[in-house]
Amino acid sequence: MVGFRQSFYALPMLKQYRHAGWRKWLLILGLTDETFVLNHYTEIPVGMSQVKVNTWLTLLDWGYWVLGAFLRGFLGSLLQIQVNCSTLET
Repeated sequence: MVGFRQSFYALPMLKQYRHAGWRKWLLILGLTDETFVLNHYTEIPVGMSQVKVNTWLTLLDWGYWVLGAFLRGFLGSLLQIQVNCSTLET
């Protein structure tokens, strides 16, 4: 099941993303808990495009997630920890 709660996040954002053009699908598919809060509650300064700000926030959030996943995998592979599950049984 694909993130059911993201469906509820997308509903209030559809109005905000209406004029996003080709970025609309990127903004909807990149919607996470953090991205929703940032895109929904960030006050956009006068003269800046809301679509551009939301797109950058979404891309940065996604990029940080990818970088964090890579670093956790890479650094985790450097640790030589053996977990013996048989000692966990009582």
